[in-house]
Amino acid sequence: IQLLGPVINDVVFLCDEGKSIHALFYGRAVQVQLPESPRMFLVQTISGSGVRYANTDESFVFWNKGDQALIMRDNQMDLSFKNCTIQMR
Repeated sequence: IQLLGPVINDVVFLCDEGKSIHALFYGRAVQVQLPESPRMFLVQTISGSGVRYANTDESFVFWNKGDQALIMRDNQMDLSFKNCTIQMR
């Protein structure tokens, strides 16, 4: 997949139970890295609130609003990534 320009932001979201989400933000796309998972490249999709990124069939969604993020799989919130907030550096 071709990246859409340079990385705009490099963010780590810390979640409950020591989980984390590493996100590299591009113009209208994001690369998401979850622990022990391959990197996923997602494109921005329509959202009523915040910024929503999804894979082609929308079976995996990364949602970012302010300093919060969540993961959805098959239209269900992934409860193993709860209360994810940007890590302050």
